[in-house]
Amino acid sequence: MRYGRIPDCKMCLLLSSENSTNFSHSRCKLRVLNLRNEHHEFWRIWAGSHEDECLPQLTQKQPVENSPDCGVKKHLQVTTDFELMKGRLDESATYLLQWAEQRKDSIHLCCRKLQIQGLSKDAFIEIFKIIDANCVQELELSCIWEEELPFLNPYLRQMKNLLTLKLDDITEVTMDGD
Repeated sequence: MRYGRIPDCKMCLLLSSENSTNFSHSRCKLRVLNLRNEHHEFWRIWAGSHEDECLPQLTQKQPVENSPDCGVKKHLQVTTDFELMKGRLDESATYLLQWAEQRKDSIHLCCRKLQIQGLSKDAFIEIFKIIDANCVQELELSCIWEEELPFLNPYLRQMKNLLTLKLDDITEVTMDGD
């Protein structure tokens, strides 16, 4: 049996079910939903005598990280990564953004890693209306014109937790005819 990440389409159905919109906040213990595609060693842990050596960090109660700039406490933090390829998000990412926007009073959408290939200013603006720029820790920009970089400045200033900024294939505008 293979364990892994829940397929995006099933996750979206789970999140949009009737129960997820009418759940009782006082009884719900789910505080963080991590949708990031990470490599976990969880399923490789041997169930023998070494179990006690590995499991404490997995079984300890993990603190909920709130961004210091978020004044309102949200009921649920959803953490994910986004890829904006050729100016568009894939269908499941678009659905997640719409879902979070509809529930913006109770959902805090965190994007830890944002990859952008070919900047679409409209799509970029829409994403940052919903996600918290302060959550972005890794930003990868590729296939972007040099003249588009100043557009990103206000967003980069908001990314106080940015650890990695990767620029790849930035094209310089040249004037021919001189």
